[in-house]
Amino acid sequence: TGALVFFMQRKMIRVLVAYDGSEMALNAVRYVASFLPEKQTEVVLFYIQTEVPDSFWNMEKEMNFRYKSSEIRACITEQHRQINECMSKAQKILLDAGFPEGSFVKKIQNKKNGIVKDIVKEARTGYDAVVVGRTGTGKLKNIPVGSVPTKLLGKIQGIPLIVVGGKPTKKKVLVAFDGSREVM
Repeated sequence: TGALVFFMQRKMIRVLVAYDGSEMALNAVRYVASFLPEKQTEVVLFYIQTEVPDSFWNMEKEMNFRYKSSEIRACITEQHRQINECMSKAQKILLDAGFPEGSFVKKIQNKKNGIVKDIVKEARTGYDAVVVGRTGTGKLKNIPVGSVPTKLLGKIQGIPLIVVGGKPTKKKVLVAFDGSREVM
């Protein structure tokens, strides 16, 4: 509860939600909508995309891709449609919770150095917290992976990292504290 008290005492809170459109990422948005003051919070929904999905690059090694450019373009168009659709779901959650229209921003970025490195780099640009779902979608649709939150734990320092494991149902938070210097 110490982190929540810290947030409540601030005039404006800037929160980065690492968002991939998965159900766990939506739970992270629900957490922000449930626990943080809507009039004092700026939410950045941060989506990292690959311009051409990795599965195409894997297939390229096995077949001649010269004749497939129209299919690739169609896939990229579909990917953009899906990203916009999942961003709309997240925005609706925030609006329904009372967040003003201008209090959240969607930021879609092409993957530059890797998902974790890109999240860490963005987190270092002035956020009060980073919120992420415990698992997300991996390279294969609907296959959960938990490596992003685990890797973020070791890389984000000086900024609270909130890992959301499910839909928030109660206004309770468990803060694990072992007394070490790193968590003080």
